[in-house]
Amino acid sequence: MSSSPGLDPLTGAPIPPPPPLPDITPLLDINNSAIFEQLVEKLMSASNEERKHAELCLEEMKRLGPEVAALHLIQTMRKGSKVELRSMCAVLVRRQLCKDSKESLLSKISPQAVAIVKQECLNAMKEEEEKSVAHKVTDTVSELAATLLGETGNPSSWPELLPFMFQCVQSDAAVRHQESALTIFAHLAGVMSDALRPYLGTLHGILQVSLRSETLEVRTAALRASASFILSAGDKERSGFQSLLPDMLSTLETALNKQDESAAQDALEMFIEIAEMDPRFLRGMLVQMANAMTTLARTEQLESATRQLAMEFLVTLAESRDKAPGMIRKLPDFVNNLFQSLLLFLLDIDDDAEWYDVSGSNADGSAGGNEDAGHGETYDVGQEGFDRVALALGGAQVLPIASGLLPHLLADKSDWKKRHACMICLAQIAEGCAKVMAPQCDGCVDMCLTASVDEHPRVRWACFQALGQLSTDLAPDLQRKQHHRVVPCLLQAMNDVQNPRVQAHASAAIVNFSEGCVDNVLAPYLDEIVMKLLVLLEKSSVSAVQEAALTALASVADSAQESFLRHYERCIVPLKQILYNATDKQYRMLRAKAMECVSLVGMAVGKDQFRQDGDEVMQFLANLQGTIVDADDPTSQYLLQAWARFCKCLGTEFLPYLPVTMPPLLKTAKLAPDGPDGFFKVVEADDGGDDEDEEGIELFDLGDKRVSIRTSVLEEKATACNMLCCYADELKEGFFPYVEDVCTIMIPLLQFYFHEDVRKAAVQCIPELLVCVKKAVELKTTPGADATYLQNFFGLVMDKLLEVCPKEPEVEILVCVLESIQEVLMECSNLCRPDHMQKLLATFKEVADASVKRQNDRKTTKETSEDYDPSIDGDDEALEAESELEYEIWSQIAECMSSLLKEYREHVVPMVEHLNPYLLPMLLEVERQPDERRVAISIFDDVVEHAGVSGGANSLLPQYMPRVLQCCLDPDEDVRQVAVYGVGMCFAHLLHPAAAPLARQAFGPYVENSLAAIQHSISSPDAGQPKFMSATENAISALNRYLAVTTPSPANSESASGDASYASVDAGTKANHAQLYPLWLSRLPLTHDRVEARQCHDRLVWACTPNSGCPSEVVTYLLGGNASPGQHDSQRVAHVMKVLAVAMSYGSGELISATHFEGAKTLLVAFAKVLPPDVLQATHASLSDEKAQKVLVDAAQA
Repeated sequence: MSSSPGLDPLTGAPIPPPPPLPDITPLLDINNSAIFEQLVEKLMSASNEERKHAELCLEEMKRLGPEVAALHLIQTMRKGSKVELRSMCAVLVRRQLCKDSKESLLSKISPQAVAIVKQECLNAMKEEEEKSVAHKVTDTVSELAATLLGETGNPSSWPELLPFMFQCVQSDAAVRHQESALTIFAHLAGVMSDALRPYLGTLHGILQVSLRSETLEVRTAALRASASFILSAGDKERSGFQSLLPDMLSTLETALNKQDESAAQDALEMFIEIAEMDPRFLRGMLVQMANAMTTLARTEQLESATRQLAMEFLVTLAESRDKAPGMIRKLPDFVNNLFQSLLLFLLDIDDDAEWYDVSGSNADGSAGGNEDAGHGETYDVGQEGFDRVALALGGAQVLPIASGLLPHLLADKSDWKKRHACMICLAQIAEGCAKVMAPQCDGCVDMCLTASVDEHPRVRWACFQALGQLSTDLAPDLQRKQHHRVVPCLLQAMNDVQNPRVQAHASAAIVNFSEGCVDNVLAPYLDEIVMKLLVLLEKSSVSAVQEAALTALASVADSAQESFLRHYERCIVPLKQILYNATDKQYRMLRAKAMECVSLVGMAVGKDQFRQDGDEVMQFLANLQGTIVDADDPTSQYLLQAWARFCKCLGTEFLPYLPVTMPPLLKTAKLAPDGPDGFFKVVEADDGGDDEDEEGIELFDLGDKRVSIRTSVLEEKATACNMLCCYADELKEGFFPYVEDVCTIMIPLLQFYFHEDVRKAAVQCIPELLVCVKKAVELKTTPGADATYLQNFFGLVMDKLLEVCPKEPEVEILVCVLESIQEVLMECSNLCRPDHMQKLLATFKEVADASVKRQNDRKTTKETSEDYDPSIDGDDEALEAESELEYEIWSQIAECMSSLLKEYREHVVPMVEHLNPYLLPMLLEVERQPDERRVAISIFDDVVEHAGVSGGANSLLPQYMPRVLQCCLDPDEDVRQVAVYGVGMCFAHLLHPAAAPLARQAFGPYVENSLAAIQHSISSPDAGQPKFMSATENAISALNRYLAVTTPSPANSESASGDASYASVDAGTKANHAQLYPLWLSRLPLTHDRVEARQCHDRLVWACTPNSGCPSEVVTYLLGGNASPGQHDSQRVAHVMKVLAVAMSYGSGELISATHFEGAKTLLVAFAKVLPPDVLQATHASLSDEKAQKVLVDAAQA
């Protein structure tokens, strides 16, 4: 439908004409400064209408006379009749002429005018005496210099600037000139460091003199400039500034002595930036600086902001282990002093009466506001500081100090604040100390149980905060070892009706505890927990308690799963009542929590139980969804997640609800940076804004701009993307109609650098969408889903994943991208085009190069640190985690190669050869980690398994095989497992009669050593240890593979004998068989690796079954005696019966394939009939498992 010109296309009404442009003719007269001053005054007007008209006039001036506009601005900045006019024009010159402006005037005016602007700016610096205006002029000159010089760093763009600034910083110059010039140097250090490099010696001397000035303003400006040069200089140049540190620290002390805390805070911020970027730079003054900062942090007479910045410096130092390994460890008492300082911050709390009032709301709409009532200004800094320090330093350094201090705090009966601080500290350090705390969690629980009966409610609340956090961070160890103490404690606290905030927090701790439960730990307490939570839900009149009970009930159901069935009927009724009746605005969160609980209960009990209630609830929610109008209504977000759970519960039965659930989900996933619902806004830094104190907003300054990011919107977007991924995963081909819309959203989000969770959700969604398409194509009944569509879709997603993979800045998400590539290949590797193979190789190499660089950088940082001691600092949990992510990159590359090798076999071997420069060092260099060896061997294994028969592995054997054989006894269980598996693959594919002659020839020299390696692995002293069982069983299976390919078996095993074929076997192989068959049998049964177990047990059944075609010599090797039934060695037969009984006790298809299960039963019955009764009885007694004993009894009685 077309619209008529001049009419609104939606309403059809006439479009009003634009407002007339103002007549600015008088303003275009460069000599009419008075009228321009009037315009500037109107730009500062409190009247919106007057101000907007003035802005329109200025825009017209810029359009019609840019040079006049620029000269008016510069002249008024210089000669304006009022301070306010000069101040405003200084700001306007910066905004309108400098590089960050969208339409800079600088590029639109003549060189002569530019020269005037530059000269007048310098004149303003010299002559402006009003301090506030002078500061703005300084900022303007800084920005103008950055604009003119920053692109090239060439001083010739403003040749007068540097001589002028050097003149200004002379010690005999006016104080304001010195301060201004130093401020400009600070600004230019980062944008034209190359241009200033020849002057660094001169600047160093100037800075040193300025740092010793008698005027604090000059010293502060010099400190700022010094810090800017330190931050922007290269490593070599930076070290030359270390001699300034004593004077920089002295400047801070002077500011404090003169009670100028604003200047002190500026100095502290500079020190923090230096500590964050290069902590080693501070090494020579570290003791003095740490002591000074500790003193500041503990001086309660100082402003809170000063103390917080001092603490931030100390915490930043603690977080510097990756950049300065060992440095902090050598700092005397640093961790102990920091710990005690943070505890002092936690004591900044009062027993505010508001804390006991739970009738208010929190920022997210939940009940129970005022939770932070009584917190002083430093309290939250103390909380966050403990968390960061523990994560940075780890339990080995933090826990001994905590163990020495916290019990004393808890024992102080005179001060509840100390007991409260003990519990909060314990909660905050749990995550960082989890590795060390988990084995000794009983001591932590001891302290919590003591605090749980404390006389002060705030201490009890803090106790449950600690128990909740410990339950999360020490899971599942705490749940397994301490459930009998923790759960009763929490249940008891839920009776504290006099303190509903404590009551609710105990329920919240149940959530943490249940989420970490494994092995039915919760089962003995399930009935009591559910009943207690239902009492809180139905009897309490406090919304905060009810909401906490709902969340706990949901978590318990999620943990209990099918065990929750017996509580379903009792729970669903009150849940539906709340859902249907909590309609008042104050109960919106309560209803949202009920929605969450119903959906989790539904998932726990399954669709058969939930179907009827689920249909009723979903009909209600579908109607409710259309009534949500308020942006702050939590129902929307809870509803999105509830729909996803209903989808998981009901599967394809959820499809009819997609037309209801998808539109809001797609809308939320599409949320853009700008617009009314956007999450990103940029304003002038000096404009302020309404976002300053709003929760869910992150602010940061970027030059003269202030950026605000609405994180709550980003979290909603991430949730929506995760829900779409869930739908695709659950509904498969049923989701096909939405694939294109969702893919259109997700592809751009692969590079959504605003938010990691959004990007991660998009990455994980891509393979699920491909599966939807593939399933729809296989179904052959879905319109539009055909082979061409699948090919095109595969090409699109593979191209996009390969495009973003090397660009991904976060290693954790990079691993996810590689995992998604692997999943796409696993589903449709047959659709790979030749260009995809080339891109895959290029991507793997680029990602590998980046990984090598990161690891080398970390290694260099450690090795070049004067303080690094491998024996002490080698056990760095944070660095270990980073290294594990690097190894995971290679694990995913190996999985990708596996998928390609399965499909394209020997054609992929050249890709492996291209990766050998990375893989061989991982395999051969002795200092490499087990994960690296494992990855290299697993790729070799896949080459042998999928390309070996045709000779594809031939070129790799000389490089890999000797080290693989050594790794058959590797001290790492995973490396040993892949090594022995690889040897088994060599036996199976390179010795196979069907293998290419060149393949058999290439492997020939390694056969003897391979057999020896496998035998050593099987017989090693540690082979029976639990952690090596999988490797040992793979070694036994490798032996089985050798025996299988070297023992001929006739094609018709039911009628033919293998003896004729076996006669042709060479004497050496027969000698091996005589030794290896008994060894192999002695190591059976296998019970850990079921795939390998089936192969071995099936072969045993075949070999022992009469007329199976197994050569009689082999039967003799196994059963002793001779090959005739009833004439075997009874002990050998007894062992075979024991193996079969154990294998059969697991059921058909588990440790024996369904094909051989009946044969095993027949064999067991036959052996039972010929075995002497005493031997049979002894065999039965040797079986420890009742099921295996029953199998043997049944066979004997058959």
